[in-house]
Amino acid sequence: MSDLTSSNFRALNLPRTVSSRDRERWLSVLVTALWLVAASAVAVVLVGGLITVGGGPRMVKLALLAAAGVLALLALGRPQVGLYATVVLAVVDRTIAVGSGVVELSVIALALFAPAFVLAWAGRTAPGAVRGGLGLLLVGSALATLLATDSAGAAVGTARWFLVANAVLGGVAIASRDRAFLHRLVMVLLAMGVVAAGFAYLQSVGVYAFVGEPYDEVVDSTFGYYSNFANFEAVVVVLALGLLGNSVRSRRPLAALLPAAALVGGAYSLAVTQSRGALILVVVGATALVILRTRSLGSLITGLSTVVGLAWLALALLPAKDVADYQLRFATVQGGDTVRFQLQRGGWELLSSHPAGIGFDNFRLAARQGTVVADEALAHCHNLYAQLGLDLGWIGLTGFVVLVVGALVSAFAGRAGPSPLPAAFGATLLGLLAQGWNDYFFFEPGSLIVFAVVVLGASVPSASRPTSSRPTPEHTKVPS
Repeated sequence: MSDLTSSNFRALNLPRTVSSRDRERWLSVLVTALWLVAASAVAVVLVGGLITVGGGPRMVKLALLAAAGVLALLALGRPQVGLYATVVLAVVDRTIAVGSGVVELSVIALALFAPAFVLAWAGRTAPGAVRGGLGLLLVGSALATLLATDSAGAAVGTARWFLVANAVLGGVAIASRDRAFLHRLVMVLLAMGVVAAGFAYLQSVGVYAFVGEPYDEVVDSTFGYYSNFANFEAVVVVLALGLLGNSVRSRRPLAALLPAAALVGGAYSLAVTQSRGALILVVVGATALVILRTRSLGSLITGLSTVVGLAWLALALLPAKDVADYQLRFATVQGGDTVRFQLQRGGWELLSSHPAGIGFDNFRLAARQGTVVADEALAHCHNLYAQLGLDLGWIGLTGFVVLVVGALVSAFAGRAGPSPLPAAFGATLLGLLAQGWNDYFFFEPGSLIVFAVVVLGASVPSASRPTSSRPTPEHTKVPS
C-alpha cells in the first residue's frame, strides 16, 4: 500500500510535505478570515441592534442605518472613508441605549468599518513595533479580563482595544500605499477641532443645542468631560502648528487657513477650560516640534521665538480674567489635587500587587471597596501608565510602551524630510505621554481613538510618506 501511495504522489506530482512559506501563507489566510468573521459579526450585532432602540421615529433610524450601511460598503473599497468617519464620530461622540446597556457612536463606527480595516491590512506587514506592541497589549488585556472581578466590564475594554488595534493596523496599511491619506486625516482632525471649539463657544454662552449642558459646570463641548475636550484641542493645536509652519515656509497661504483656524479655536478652548494638563501637552509638543524640525541653530532660535510670539499673542487677545484664572490654577494647589495624588499612589500600589492587572473598569470597584484609599472613589487613578497597567497588566503595559517608543523612533527617523507630518505626530505623541503622568482619558472611547490616530501617524515608516507637498521641477521635467 505504501508503494502504491508513493507512486500515486509521483504520478500526480503532489508534494510530500508543505513548505514553511506555504504554512505561513495559509496561517495568515486563516487569521485574516477569523478577524473578518469576528469583525463582521460584531458590526452586525451592534448596528443591527440599534433598530430596536427606543426613542425617535423608526423611519429616521432606518434611514440612518441605511446610510451607515452605504458607508460600510464604500469603505470596503476605500477604507480611508472608514477612518475619516470614525474620527468625526470620535469627536462628536454620543452614547446610545441598546437593550439594558449603552454603546458609543465611535465604538459602533469601529465595529462597522472593522471588516474594511481587516481587508486593508490583510497580507501586509506592519512595522515590528506596531505588531509586537499591539500583540502584547491585546494578550495582556485578555488575561486581565479573565482574572477581573467584573469580567463583563473588563471585556468591554478588551473589545475596544481589539477594535482600535484593528483600525491602527488598517491605517498603517492604508498610509503605506496612499501617500495623501495621513495629510487628509490630519485635515479631518483640524476641521473637527474647529467644530468642537465652536460648540464650546455656544455652550459657554448658554446655547446647549446638540451638546447639552456641561458636566461639572466647565465647558466640555462635544466630549463628556472638560479635560477630555481640552486634551483633544491641545492635540489639534500641536498638529496645527506643524502644518502651519510648513505652509508659511512654502508660501502657501490657502493651505494655512484651516491650521490657523484650528489654532485659534484650540487656544480659545484651552483658555475656557483652563486645563493644566492640556497646556502641558501644548508646551511639550510645541517645543518638541521645533526641535524635531530644526536643521540649524538659527532655525532653532527662529522656531522657539515663533512659538513664544504666538503664546504672547494668545495671552494678549484672550480675556484678562481667563488668563489670570489660568495662572492661578498653576500657582495654587487645587482641591482635586489631593484626591489625584491619593488615586495615583493607590493605583501604583494596586498594580504592584496585581501584576496581571485587574481589568478595564475594575478600578472603581477597588476604590469603593477601600482597596485604594482616597477621599473620593473615581473610575481611574489619574495616571495613564498606572491605569493601563491595571487595565492590561504588566504584559499589556509593556506592549503599550513598545508601541509608543516604536512610533517615536519612526517619527524621529522621518523628521528631516520635507513632510511636516512625522515631526507633528511625534511631537504630539510626546505631549500626550507627558500629560499622561497626571491624567487618563481612555474611559471615553473618543479620546482613545484620537490617541490611536496620533500613534498611527507617527508609526508610518518615513519611506511610505509623501516626499514633497507639491511636485518639484525635477519631478516634472520631461527627459529629452
